[in-house]
Amino acid sequence: MLHAGVGVWQSKNVAQLRDSVQSIVFDTLKLETEIGFGGLIHNFKNAVLRADEPEYILAARENGAEALKLISSLEERASTHGMSASLVETRNMVTSYVERLSDVEARVDTQINVVQLDDRVRFDDTAAINEVTQFQTELITKIRDDISALEMMTILAGVFISMIALAGGYFIFTMAQSEQRNLNAERRKNELDSLDRMNQLNADLKRTNTALQQFAGMAAHDLIQPSRQISSFAEMIDVKPESDDQSQFALTAIRKNAGEMQTIVRSLLTFAREGFRTPDRSVLNMTELVKRVGDSVRLNSDRPFELDFKRLPNVFADEHLMERTFTNLVTNAIRYVEPEDTANVRITGWNEYGRTFFSIEDNGIGIDTAHSELIFEPFRRVHEQQSEGQGIGLSIVKSVIEAHGGRIRVDTSYKAGARFVFWLPHHEENASDNAA
Repeated sequence: MLHAGVGVWQSKNVAQLRDSVQSIVFDTLKLETEIGFGGLIHNFKNAVLRADEPEYILAARENGAEALKLISSLEERASTHGMSASLVETRNMVTSYVERLSDVEARVDTQINVVQLDDRVRFDDTAAINEVTQFQTELITKIRDDISALEMMTILAGVFISMIALAGGYFIFTMAQSEQRNLNAERRKNELDSLDRMNQLNADLKRTNTALQQFAGMAAHDLIQPSRQISSFAEMIDVKPESDDQSQFALTAIRKNAGEMQTIVRSLLTFAREGFRTPDRSVLNMTELVKRVGDSVRLNSDRPFELDFKRLPNVFADEHLMERTFTNLVTNAIRYVEPEDTANVRITGWNEYGRTFFSIEDNGIGIDTAHSELIFEPFRRVHEQQSEGQGIGLSIVKSVIEAHGGRIRVDTSYKAGARFVFWLPHHEENASDNAA
């Protein structure tokens, strides 16, 4: 009876602490959502860029109010667990953005442009973003320490009860202890699984936020030049040019720049559609998939090429996104081989360290070590004279692979051309297929 009472007391308290961990993780994720992509900062920036759409200001105010509630709730829970940790930087950031909304609302009256407004309302939110992650880590660590202390108290109580029970109830007691340990182990496993999923979600949200920041910056950079030229040539027509030839020249230039802007916008839509898509996973026969990719590229390419691959390991991934990934990598390899040479593309795959690796190498002009990271940024082209696209292919590849939990890099030690190496997590779902 005494042991059962201790077990019930311990289980109740540990369950409450674990529920607290789950709640803290959920609320910090919710706080980051209210602040970041889809939240306060997202709506604030849209309010700056779209003065004629007041709903963004209203949404930003609502995000700010909800974020402040979550900050207060998290700080109260930290105090409950005996911690003095606070989210002062995060609170200051939210308050500052909300206060700056007044400047955004006044934009129409003051007639200032977007750049001037951006300079006036800009706020450095780096410290706040880091603070939320640190706050979550410290608070969860403190609660886990409390759980460990509680479990230690239970163990000590169990030792004492065991000494009393040696005379007659040893067998029953050990059975109860075994059951309790199994119950604790199962609960701990469930807790860790849940935390892993939430941490992965957190990592995905941060990755998406970073990609969107690059996305917006590069889009603005690439669209500004043709838009300026369109404006200039329109003014040329407006001031009554001296001849029809001048008018025709201006109209032709306007059409050309408008076409360039349409191409960039289509590229942006492709990047948004493919780069942020959630994978729909299934077991994929990669040997067949790469064969289909080679056939498709060959039909759409005006250059002959050799595609060399043997039997490749299966993966648990999204079929459409994997086809897009290999299509981009093979097309990219062919594009950067000298025109007088035949492109030779070689694909290999293997399983190692619980991961499935793929290597795609070519005999092209290669990639300078200084550009090995830059080439994965949206709209980044390091070989302008041989580039036919908008520079989003490798960005999509990187986003797709990271959405699957993997990573991609340029093998800078390879000197006979370019070699890309990426890996995906190895899942039990495809282990038997790979062994066949």
